[in-house]
Amino acid sequence: MFWSFLRTGDIRELLQAPNGTLPGLVPVMVLLGGIGHFILIAACLAALFDQRINDKRVWKMVAGGVVVLAYFALIIIVARPQ
Repeated sequence: MFWSFLRTGDIRELLQAPNGTLPGLVPVMVLLGGIGHFILIAACLAALFDQRINDKRVWKMVAGGVVVLAYFALIIIVARPQ
């Protein structure tokens, strides 16, 4: 089903439950969020164990962490229950 969604862009087929109803976007959001987290974890580990990092570029990793935390705070502010 997921491959069909990637080829056609038709989300209805992906969202259909076994009984034929459309339960909503929650399962797709959970799936995409999970995939995104695993990609992010792998990228962080690759950057952490990269041997080419020197002392001059440590500030870039720290700045990246700050940007990620700020983005996370923005998501919480925007998506909180009204």
